[in-house]
Amino acid sequence: MSLRSQYAMAGLGLFLMLPMLSGCGLQDWFDAMDRQQFEHACANLGIARGTPSWDQCMIQQQASAKNEEQQFLNRVHEREMVRELNHRR
Repeated sequence: MSLRSQYAMAGLGLFLMLPMLSGCGLQDWFDAMDRQQFEHACANLGIARGTPSWDQCMIQQQASAKNEEQQFLNRVHEREMVRELNHRR
């Protein structure tokens, strides 16, 4: 399981509460954490900051994170549907 997946699972409860807590600066904190992870990944790939390749890497990191987050939420939703169907039986 990737670090990003672990982060997503650990933060699911907070993620679901983000609309209520966004005024508390929590969303800014999550954004900063994500940006740090993206920057670290791009730096580890040897891409120089301030270049078009850096910008593209950051965009790809963000897209990958959103995709992983959506896949995680889809799995959670599917599990809930299965539980509900099993409960009805």
